Amino acid sequence: MSDNVPIIDLLLRRSVEGLTGFDLDLVAVALRQDRDREAEVVSIMALKSYMPVGALKWALCNAEITDVWVRPSWRRHKVATLMLAAAQAMAEENGWEVPRHSTVRTPEGEAWALSLGAEPAETVTAEDDYSFADHPGAEASFREALNDLPRRSSR
Repeated sequence: MSDNVPIIDLLLRRSVEGLTGFDLDLVAVALRQDRDREAEVVSIMALKSYMPVGALKWALCNAEITDVWVRPSWRRHKVATLMLAAAQAMAEENGWEVPRHSTVRTPEGEAWALSLGAEPAETVTAEDDYSFADHPGAEASFREALNDLPRRSSR
């Protein structure tokens, strides 16, 4: 194994009912550079029928949320808030500092963070949304890997 390949630890795979009644799967992983080091980054993905509808990533070194993405058709359905609640609970369970909003955000991220009581921040232009259509074979690989993960239900 190359030293440049990060190690991925599964932290959570749970089915939840979204805040607006949608059934979603949450998958959380921690990334670390090698087996002797602590996790450096945690990512949570919200999935509907294996299709990513949202993702939230934070750095453990400073607890800053570095990325939040929600598929445009799923925005305004509390997906980001659901992922944030899962991230906060996971941080508390693992003794990590609770994730906090970045000081640089997209306009959408700024509106979301302010709605949750965060302080105003600098805003920047958002990058294009990820689409499996732009990456042939990625969806099949993702589905196969996800099916191999153990499942826990919160119901």
